[in-house]
Amino acid sequence: MTMVTDLHFIELPDMRVISAHGYGEGPEGIAIQKLLQWIDARGLRAEISKQRFFGFNNPDPAVGSPNYGYEQWMTLPEEYSPQEGDDIKTLKGGLFAVMGFRNSTPESFGTVWPALSSWRIETGHVYDGSRQWLEECLTPLQMFGLEPGLDDFDCYMPILKK
Repeated sequence: MTMVTDLHFIELPDMRVISAHGYGEGPEGIAIQKLLQWIDARGLRAEISKQRFFGFNNPDPAVGSPNYGYEQWMTLPEEYSPQEGDDIKTLKGGLFAVMGFRNSTPESFGTVWPALSSWRIETGHVYDGSRQWLEECLTPLQMFGLEPGLDDFDCYMPILKK
């Protein structure tokens, strides 16, 4: 049974990440598989449980089209030295309002994002459009299909401090 978490605030630091991008119908799976291929090519599979995994639509779905993009990020180990072809970016930190779901499938995003948006409107918090909203996968081994089980995700809405 899906459990939605209570809203809370998190201050994220800036983080160095590797990016993988998918586009089409179901781009999440495309981006996730590209990232796993990158992890395996760099011999970093043992790092999966030590890193954080964030994703977001890029670009968002367009009206009337089944295609959209998804970008999947993984934080990088401190000692990782960039190699040719790496798409390294900086996750811009700051204050985020966070809600999540546990023991579920990604379809639960359909309940969490509207709840976060309603909370923002009701409380008068201001969305910070200079930073990316994010979905953090807390169960990456399940996301990559390396272990059975349901997903745990947190949804991050960047907000300005009041």
